[in-house]
Amino acid sequence: MNQKISVKEHEEIIKMYLDLIPAKTIAINYNVSFDAIMNIAKKYNIPSQKKLFHLYNDKTIIEMYTSGFSSIYIANYYNVDPCTIRSILRSNNISIRNKSECHRKYSLNENYFDKIDTCEKAYFIGLLYADGYNDGNGHVSISLQEKDIDILNKFQKAIDSNEPLNFRNFKKYSDSWSNQYRLLINSKHVSDILSNYGMVPNKSKILEFPNWLDSRFYKDFIRGYWDGDGHIGKNYIGVIGSENFIEKIKLIFETLFSCTSHIYDKGSVKSLHITKKIDYINVLNYLYKDSTVYLDRKYNSYLSIVA
Repeated sequence: MNQKISVKEHEEIIKMYLDLIPAKTIAINYNVSFDAIMNIAKKYNIPSQKKLFHLYNDKTIIEMYTSGFSSIYIANYYNVDPCTIRSILRSNNISIRNKSECHRKYSLNENYFDKIDTCEKAYFIGLLYADGYNDGNGHVSISLQEKDIDILNKFQKAIDSNEPLNFRNFKKYSDSWSNQYRLLINSKHVSDILSNYGMVPNKSKILEFPNWLDSRFYKDFIRGYWDGDGHIGKNYIGVIGSENFIEKIKLIFETLFSCTSHIYDKGSVKSLHITKKIDYINVLNYLYKDSTVYLDRKYNSYLSIVA
């Protein structure tokens, strides 16, 4: 319980805490005490997770309920007691319906990821590998900066979801932080499928490259991952991940382009850098040229380099 927390893990813990992943769960995942997690929250003047829940979700809960969703469904969606939902509704002067009036729920193609057989599916698996969270019990989420809402909208459309995105006003805690939008998937089936694919809690240290994936879709998967955890700059491109994951990406690029790349330690993870211009242009063309799904911001960075 005395494990030192790296800068990278410090940032991950803050994000998980703000995403309302229970502090006790975070402590277990990082092999630190519950008090250590709470001290990090206190350092940044972040309120309790109970208060955060109300700050984040009261408006959406009211909108969901007045649109026809039952308090039980909403409680399951947020993984809280139905009494919590009804308390929020009553405190906002919302009349509680009887059970017979509660029947509507969000739509979702729960079988979307059952078979990864398209470029689009491979891309979104890659994006989830980078920035997604799966608790293994039916709750999957992905949070991205406010300016990257475009890819969350594309993701929603792909999985036939009409769930509203959750807006997170993080700038109220620090000017250096970015506001975010979060997409939620409330499905035990999807959660189980993603667990089978290797998307598990605290995955950053143990994530393995999906060798089960058809190699035809490697570039789409890597592009999705790169849009989440990659960097496209004027003088180099890079991506971070577990040692197994980064070594596999390095091997793929070297096999395809005989390019030179370097792996560096970055806390508990590894960072792959490609600095030779011809090499990183070849890699970027491989990932982004003629692609149909991508993060607009990263794609525009790619275009500015190859133009």
